[in-house]
Amino acid sequence: RLYADLSAWLDRPIGRLSRPIWPESRLAMALHGTPIADFINRVQLSASGAQVSCTSLGNDVRGFDSAVTVRDVVASYVFSNTLAVLEVTGAVLRQALEQCATYFAVTEDGRVEIAEPFVKPKQAHYNYDYFSGVQYRFDLRRPVGSRVTALTRDGRPVDGGDRLTLAMNNYRATGAGGFDFYTRCRRVGEIQTEVSELILDYLGAHDVIGIPDGRPYAVVLPDGREA
Repeated sequence: RLYADLSAWLDRPIGRLSRPIWPESRLAMALHGTPIADFINRVQLSASGAQVSCTSLGNDVRGFDSAVTVRDVVASYVFSNTLAVLEVTGAVLRQALEQCATYFAVTEDGRVEIAEPFVKPKQAHYNYDYFSGVQYRFDLRRPVGSRVTALTRDGRPVDGGDRLTLAMNNYRATGAGGFDFYTRCRRVGEIQTEVSELILDYLGAHDVIGIPDGRPYAVVLPDGREA
């Protein structure tokens, strides 16, 4: 009886999206962006009031049907994270994006793969972050550390000295995953509600949530084409 009640609760629709958003392969999502991460970032921006948001996805992601259930949410945002808001400079933001760009490895014959530190000795796809609130470009023809070739906000280049508020989960705010520079940034806000609960609240507060096309970033492949 208890299991049946729990299963019924998990499968209860709690919100509606204009279209379903399902995961692709990890490499495809990193290359092309994913509306799953865009949606989570939208929730984080709404909850925090920050100018920019970043989120990662778990190693396994369920995705969302158009009629979103509790199960969709807890199986798509699997971390028990809360939110932190940091004040970052444009230079730090660029550094974070460069760290994310290390996710891509280019083989000798020009193929793009996931870099070894993200798959060995264990899978760590959650250390690749997707950003919203800025627009940016990775160029995989360039060496690691200099792959961010464009970074703008509202059509204006983000300068190294610019100051922005950046929402992220509390795990990332500790500097984990190669982002240790975040520990030197001023923490200007905290939201102690777990992100999965924030997603549920956001879904419950809207009738139908539009899922737009498009993405905030682009990746230039080794042959010069855009992914």
